[in-house]
Amino acid sequence: MLARGLSGPGGIAVASDSSYVLITEFIGSTVKKFFLTEPSANTIRTLLNVPSPSTIRRTTGGEFTVTERVRPFTHRALRIDANGTVMANVSIGGPYNNVTVVTVVQIYGLYAYVRSLYANFVGQVLGLF
Repeated sequence: MLARGLSGPGGIAVASDSSYVLITEFIGSTVKKFFLTEPSANTIRTLLNVPSPSTIRRTTGGEFTVTERVRPFTHRALRIDANGTVMANVSIGGPYNNVTVVTVVQIYGLYAYVRSLYANFVGQVLGLF
């Protein structure tokens, strides 16, 4: 077990150098950073406050994408760095306006691919770069 007392952990992503993991808390509305290596090993800190983050994925560039439910049927995708700095913030609309939760945003090439457990399709989004 890495951490206790998390409020609805929704996703986890390991850093490319394995020195830390980022954890989303859906109920707690945060992204937390848990350090795996010294000098801060076994400590956790809040990296970013985000309304209802569901999942997190590491990009090939070593950054992270976080899906966020702003309110029911309104979603955003964030691209953040290891310090929690938001580098891009994109609204996910269109056909995703009819789904309750966007579950994954994964950057590949020039596009961010979007999916939901509640939709029978995969979408493409530009603007996370």
